[in-house]
Amino acid sequence: MDSSIISADVLADDRPKFDASGDQKYIDKAHRCGKVGWDVGKHIEVIPHFRRPHMTLVWTGSGRTVPKIVPRRGSIVHREAVEKLPSGFGGENENF
Repeated sequence: MDSSIISADVLADDRPKFDASGDQKYIDKAHRCGKVGWDVGKHIEVIPHFRRPHMTLVWTGSGRTVPKIVPRRGSIVHREAVEKLPSGFGGENENF
């Protein structure tokens, strides 16, 4: 089992202590309580990503008292991470 991708799941109350220490006793405690599971890809960085368009409820009108369902546009989340990726265009070190 690759520990960088898959990690054991523990009880919610023990999560901060397990993340700090990584002690096996928290996994054993979760198993005794009937929680046997794994976190798959929890620590994999997922930026940048695309947020899909969807319908959303917004409050409009005076004092935001009128509910209205409107379409929400899709967007790129963490756009600044995209700008850091090398693209081969622009910049000071153009090698053509």
